[in-house]
Amino acid sequence: MKKILIISPNFPPNNTPDLHRIRIMLPHLLDFGWQIDILAVDSKYTEVNIDSFIEKTVPENINIYKVKALNVKYTRKIGLGNLGIRAFYFMYKKGIEIIKKNKPDIIFFSTTVFPVLTLGKLWKNKFKIPFVIDLQDPWRNDYYLNFPKNKRPKKFWFDYTLNKILEKYTIPETDGIISVTDAYTLELNNRYNLKNIPNLTMPLGASTNDFLFVEKENIPVSINYSSNYINIIYTGVIPNNMLFSIKAVLKAIKKYNEINEKKIKIYFIGSNYATKDKQKDKVTPIAKELNISDFIEEKTDRVSYFEAIKLMQISDILLLPGTTDKNYTASKLYPYLLSKKPILVVFNENSNLKTIITKISNLPIALFNEKTENNVLSDSVYLLLEKILSQDYTFEIADNELKKYTDNYMTKEIEELFLDVINNYDRKN
Repeated sequence: MKKILIISPNFPPNNTPDLHRIRIMLPHLLDFGWQIDILAVDSKYTEVNIDSFIEKTVPENINIYKVKALNVKYTRKIGLGNLGIRAFYFMYKKGIEIIKKNKPDIIFFSTTVFPVLTLGKLWKNKFKIPFVIDLQDPWRNDYYLNFPKNKRPKKFWFDYTLNKILEKYTIPETDGIISVTDAYTLELNNRYNLKNIPNLTMPLGASTNDFLFVEKENIPVSINYSSNYINIIYTGVIPNNMLFSIKAVLKAIKKYNEINEKKIKIYFIGSNYATKDKQKDKVTPIAKELNISDFIEEKTDRVSYFEAIKLMQISDILLLPGTTDKNYTASKLYPYLLSKKPILVVFNENSNLKTIITKISNLPIALFNEKTENNVLSDSVYLLLEKILSQDYTFEIADNELKKYTDNYMTKEIEELFLDVINNYDRKN
C-alpha cells in the first residue's frame, strides 16, 4: 500500500476553490489502495466561509490533522493576513510528526496558500521524500507588471517579491508538477528547466458524485428565480480584469431586453472574496452606468459550493466570462457542463478554453483579445444570446470527451504521475 501526505490548508469544512481538487480525488485514491494523511489548518484560524455540506462528502477512513495559526485578529494589525505565513511554523512541526509516524511515500501540495509549498523542500531535505506541487494559479504572477502602479492590487510588491523568492527556492527541488494550464508549466520550465521531471496539465474538473449529492440532499438556496424572466447565473469571484467581458454581457442583455417581451435577469453570486468588511459590489456600478440595474442581482458573499450547483441546475443559462489575462482558466467550466445547461461563453481567444469546449460540446463562443472594442464584443454576445434562446438550438455534449474531465478519470491520471515520481526518486536515490 502506497502512502501519501496531502497538504491542504483550506480543507473542509472551509469553502474555497483550491480544496476541491483533493476533495473529489479522495474516494478514488482510497479505491486505488492509498493510505491518506491530510494536513490542514483548523477552520477557526481561517477567514473563509464554512460549508457543512462539503464536509459530508469527505470519506471517513482518512487521517486528517489540523493545526492552529497565528490569530488573524492580531496579525491584521501589522498588515498580515496570509494564512500560509500565519500557519507555516505549525504546519512544519506537525508535518514532521506525521512523517516520522506514518512514513509517506510522497507529499502532495494542492493549494493556493503558496508559502506552505516551501515545506516540500524542507521536508524533502530532512526525510528524503519526493513532493509534487499542484498549481491552480501561478505562484509568481507577472501579469500585473505590465500595469501602472495605481492599477495594481494592494501590497502587490510585497506579495510579488515574496512569491518570487519562495518560488525560486522551492520549484527547482520539486519532483513533479501538476498545473491547470500548459502556460503555467511552460513558464516554470523556462525559469527553472524542469523538463526532466514528470508533469501533467490537468484542469480542476468536476465530480459526478457532487451532482448526485445535490439530488439527495435538501440544499437551501438564497436566490429566488422568477419564471417571468430568463434567468442567467454566474457563480464565482469577479477579478477586475473580468469586468471587460461582463460589461459586454450587460450591454447585450440590455439590447435583448429592449427588443423582447420576456426579459433576461442575470445573477452574480459570490462576486467578491474579500473579508466581509471590505467587500464591494463589482457589477452593480456598471449596471447603474448602463441603466440596467432592474435586471441584475449581485450577491458579494460566497455561497456554499453545493448551493452554487443547485443554482446552476435550476437556472436557464450559465454565464462563463473570461478575463483579459490569456492564461486564465475557468475551473467552473466542467461543473457547468455536467449540469447540462446552456452556457454563454465570453472568453479570451488566446485561452486554451476554446479547444476544450470545441472537443466537448457545440457551445458557441464570443471571443475577444486586447484590441477588441467593448461594443464589438457586446454585439457578438447578443448574437450568442439569440442563438442560445432560439427554438431550434439544441445544446449537445460529447459524454466520451467530458468524462476525461471528471473525478475518477482525472484521479487515475494523477495517480500515475505520483507513481512515476516515486519510482524516479527511488532510482535516483
